[in-house]
Parts: sequence; C-alpha cells; structure tokens
Amino acid sequence: MKISLLLTSFILLFSSSFYSQNKKGVLERKEGGITVVVYTKTDKNALKDQSGKVLLEDLRGMTNLGRGYQAIDSKNQLIYFTLEGGNVVSKPNAKEIKNYNMVCGTVPNYTASIKYTLDYFKITLFTDNSWINTKNTTEILGQISKNNADDCYFINGERTFSYSNYSEMNASLNIKNESPNAVIFRKDSLYGIFPKTKAIYSEVKITNYITKVKKGDLFGYYEINKTPKYKKLGDFEGIYARFELPDGRKGYLASSGHEYFDEQ
Repeated sequence: MKISLLLTSFILLFSSSFYSQNKKGVLERKEGGITVVVYTKTDKNALKDQSGKVLLEDLRGMTNLGRGYQAIDSKNQLIYFTLEGGNVVSKPNAKEIKNYNMVCGTVPNYTASIKYTLDYFKITLFTDNSWINTKNTTEILGQISKNNADDCYFINGERTFSYSNYSEMNASLNIKNESPNAVIFRKDSLYGIFPKTKAIYSEVKITNYITKVKKGDLFGYYEINKTPKYKKLGDFEGIYARFELPDGRKGYLASSGHEYFDEQ
C-alpha cells in the first residue's frame, strides 16, 4: 500500500473540487484562510488574505507536493510554502513539504547480480523469502552479449545491488524512478540502459533514482525526453529541474515534461 500516493491523490481531488468561478477566466477557492486564485487564461495563480490583499501573484506551476506548495514566482525562482491560519508560510525547500514515503508490511530482500560467462553478462535476481517462511528463488532477468558491451553495472555503480524497500520517493511527484534491476552498460565510449536502450549515450547518470542521459553536448531525463535537448540540466527540486537550451533560453522542466520558460 503506497500511502503517499493515495494521500496526494486525495489532496488534489479534494482541493480541485472546491474551486468556484466568480467571473470569466477566474477560479477561486479557500484554503487555510487564504483565497487561491487561478487565472485560467494565463495559467497563473495569486494568493489573497481574508481582506482581499494580494500576498503573492504571478505564480506559475503552483503544485501541491503533499504537505505544501511549490511554484515559480515572478522572478523566475522556485518557492515553497504552506497556507496556514490566513498566512502564506515560506518553507526553505521541497523536502519540507513533500509527503513522507511509507510502505506498510514486510517486504522481501532482493539481490541483483551480474555474472560473467564466456560470451555474456548474465543478470540474475535472488529473492530472500525467509520473512514468509517460503523457499528462496533465483531468476534470470536477461543477458547482454559481450559483442554489445565491454562492461556493465547496476545503478549503484557495482555488479551487485541489494535492496528490500526500493525507494518510491519520486512517485508522488510523478517522476518515474529507474528500475532497481536496470543495468548500465558500456560499449567503447558509449553507454546504454539494459533492457531499454542500445549504447547510444555519452553518459548515463542516476541521481535520486532518476536517470539523466547525455548525448554529445546535450542532456535529458530519459523518462521525459529520451533524446537529450538541453545544454544544461539541473537535478529535480520537487517537480522542477532547471534547464538551459542551446539557444540560450532558460526555464524549468516539470516532471510532466512541460517547460516553463523564464519571463522578463
């Protein structure tokens, strides 16, 4: 049972159902003594206190991360806040407002391994089922021909990877984690991700369980844009990653793939 996913879905459904339209193109709802205004034509938000005073405006991409909000402000900066007692309470980072990630019950222990044979790298998964007093199992996940790979390793950089409760820290943010059994392999000077890609990238990097790839001088997040397009691409903070395109334009990449370009 993924409590964080259920909680986030409930919050989004609950909050969206309380919007009211007071005039064309403007939606309003109340939360924590604050009026949240959505301007549907510009897709921007404003926050007002009980007297109608505007506390924040021109917010883009305002998103509930579970225990508070993240948005892009009028200065093209990421901000984090909660709505409490008629106040907008600033928070220092996404960690302060993200849902806690909890998994109920006991889970098996897994160990993924890469075995060398004469012609292949064989990938196996051992499952320790002693927690339920049943027989342990070993399965073959696949193999990579040595004609296609010179070396390979798991997302921890090693040839074995043990895990039990593989993190789902990004699930509530709609960012897909890399599989714990994924294998990064190298052929000559290029890298691939088994079983998803051939060796076509100049770099494959796993950060916070998210796969960033590089091809030539350009970067991308594999699950969002498999063909890299950014000159610079930062790590995700909440649901946003800072980017710069080759033409110099800058902005934020959302976990949905939407780009928010800097405004002047």
